Amino acid sequence: EVCDCCPAHLLAGQDATMAFFRNNDANIRDIWYAHIKDEDNYADTVFDIDPSDWYIAGCPSTGPDAAFTSKGVHSVWSSSGFGHPQVLMSVLDPTTNEVATDFLSSSDLSQFTPRIAASGDTIAIVYEQIESPITTSVIMWSLDGGDSFTVPIDFVKDSSGIYNAPDIAYSNQGFDLVYRDIFDASIRYKRLEFGLPASVGSAAEELG
Repeated sequence: EVCDCCPAHLLAGQDATMAFFRNNDANIRDIWYAHIKDEDNYADTVFDIDPSDWYIAGCPSTGPDAAFTSKGVHSVWSSSGFGHPQVLMSVLDPTTNEVATDFLSSSDLSQFTPRIAASGDTIAIVYEQIESPITTSVIMWSLDGGDSFTVPIDFVKDSSGIYNAPDIAYSNQGFDLVYRDIFDASIRYKRLEFGLPASVGSAAEELG
């Protein structure tokens, strides 16, 4: 059965819809993928893409996110199946159902609520990171279809608050970022732009 309160994510393609969701199999709460044929309105392919086998006797309230990229479909989620919360990323070829899953950034820090946005080879992922007592939001991006990513960059750059629940969208050769400031109960915004040609260095400066 589907996990009680973890939100699922849908991607609509030209010929099919893809669903990513957290399943609950006797409290093993992995991320699963479903391929839904538009003409039949049912999932003809459903399988586990998450190797973490996270056992938790309660809903973790954190679901997956996904985006079309030049390599197929990239999806991200957080799991504590390997000992502490970490972000995992999968790359799925929806034509063959081949999937590869790995850690986005192996770290001893706790990582939560990842979100992804992309356009072709340009991919960016944001997530909440806790380095006690600091809770902040970070970003990683790739300009080569996910073959390589930058190191995690704190795009809030303020160690005095608690900044979480980031989200991201691609538009006009850049990314729009939002995140939550717990102390003043506000939603804040930043813009990450890539020049032409795209440059990791110049993009990093935009986050200052």
